[in-house]
Parts: sequence; structure tokens; C-alpha cells
Amino acid sequence: YNIVLIGAKSTGKTVYLTALYLLPFIRVTDKETLEYLKPLKEQFEKRDIPATNAGYQELFFEYKKGDFNLRFQIDDYDGKFAEQFSSDENKELKKKLEDNIRGAEGMMFFLPYEENLDLQKAENIREEIDLFIEKIKQIHPDKKDLPVPVVIAVTKWDKSPYFKQENEIEKAKEYIENNEILKNIKEKIETFFSNVTLIPI
Repeated sequence: YNIVLIGAKSTGKTVYLTALYLLPFIRVTDKETLEYLKPLKEQFEKRDIPATNAGYQELFFEYKKGDFNLRFQIDDYDGKFAEQFSSDENKELKKKLEDNIRGAEGMMFFLPYEENLDLQKAENIREEIDLFIEKIKQIHPDKKDLPVPVVIAVTKWDKSPYFKQENEIEKAKEYIENNEILKNIKEKIETFFSNVTLIPI
């Protein structure tokens, strides 16, 4: 099962991957994945925010709970999708990213919670996601409602006053709706994908 993470820098992707790795029912045996996650885990356990690694990485996980077992792959990049695809350099990396988008069986778009989200940061988030969706349209030119399961993850939600409240999903939706740029991103995702879920994390 292949999942692609999409989001600009400082939107919570690295923290998400580190927290996933620390879950008791998640196993990691792949050597490169362990080498990638180990320093992030050490930072996380020291209460430091894990620093984003440069470049692109394929990470392999295994979910095991009782008799149920699921292996899955997460494709992580450093939040410079727009920069990488606008450059004429590193054609091999661009092809690899395109292949992984083509084979994606799930996607997560990361939108951060911030009480006063900086306008430039919001525009950077939109630029990353806009280019990603345009790339998907090129790969699937005949599809308007792509059935790939999509999660819009409202990250850094522990900073919200509604964290762990019964109505936190509705409040996360309100947060997105009250920011014109984030609202535009959400609407664009929902226009192109037919199976979208919003979750605060």
C-alpha cells in the first residue's frame, strides 16, 4: 500500500512520520527507513521538533495488531515539490516522484493550524499543493473525480483550544473555512478527488 505525503515546509510531515514510527503497533525493519527515522526519533524524545531532512525518501512500515498485518510505503519529500519540478536538474528524481504519484493508493495533504497563519507561508502551502494537483491532472488527464482516498490533515492541532474536544473535527473545518487560502486549497482538493476526509492531528 503506497501513501504520498503532500505539504510545504513546516506543515508537520516530519513530526507525523516520527509519531507514526513510535506507535506500539507499527514496526520498521527496513534499514534505510530506520536510518532516516532514528535521528528524528531522538529529537522527538528530547521534545525538540524534528528537523526536515533534505531530499526525497521512501519509507516502509508494517502495521500489526492481533492477526491483522499490513505493509505500507510512505513517500516523503522535503517540501520543495514546486522547486524540484520547476528545475531542469535531477530528471531521475522527477521521474521517480511522477511514478510514485501515478502509483499512489492514498494521499495526505498537510495544512497546519496556526492562530495567525502568515500570508506568505499560506501562499507557499498553496503553491506546493497546486503544483501537485496539476501534476496529478497530467498523469490522469481523463479523470475528474479520482477515487484515491485522500486525507486533509490539519496538523499542529494540539495548539488549538479545541484539541481533544468532542467537536474538534467541526472546529478544524471551521478553521479551514475561515482562512481564504486554506479554504481554496480544500475546495480544489475536493473538486479533483471523490473520497476526501478532514482530520485534525
